[in-house]
Amino acid sequence: RDWDARINSKMFNYYCQDCEFVIASPFKLACEIENIPVIGINHGVDFDAYWNRCYFDYTDRIKEVADSLRKVRKCVCVDTNFINWTRTIDYPLSMKEVYIPNYYDDKMMGMKIDEKEKKKFGNKIVFVYPRRIYEARGSDITLRALKRVLPKYKDRIIVKFVGQIDNEKAGECLKELMNIS
Repeated sequence: RDWDARINSKMFNYYCQDCEFVIASPFKLACEIENIPVIGINHGVDFDAYWNRCYFDYTDRIKEVADSLRKVRKCVCVDTNFINWTRTIDYPLSMKEVYIPNYYDDKMMGMKIDEKEKKKFGNKIVFVYPRRIYEARGSDITLRALKRVLPKYKDRIIVKFVGQIDNEKAGECLKELMNIS
């Protein structure tokens, strides 16, 4: 792995020794933090990848997750998938997890679109894909659907992809989609 949560967590532990509390985002940065109150943030599972196979040794990954959850006071999770997965490996640790939805509902949030935004978008429908642009996260289905919808309705639709492009194939599909609009 090119990113090591334990090494980074040890570094944060050193630099945050005098902090009142730490927000660890991603929550795995909490795995080596000592004597500091920590709130962790889980942005969803990160092991839905091509390398993930049934014969993969998960021992280190599970230990890193468990160590991180032991260190946090609470772990905010953006979806229930991770919470359910945690229940399968250590039910008591899942009790530290709190679900806060990873979506925006203007009625729930009490926010309204101002007049400036209404003028900018008019009556257009805005599609937002707010996640890693990756097949396992549904980008392929979304791109195929938009390729069918955009030619017919491109004057009435705005599409925004907000996330990193995970591979060349996804990047090429996005370029193709931009040529349609």
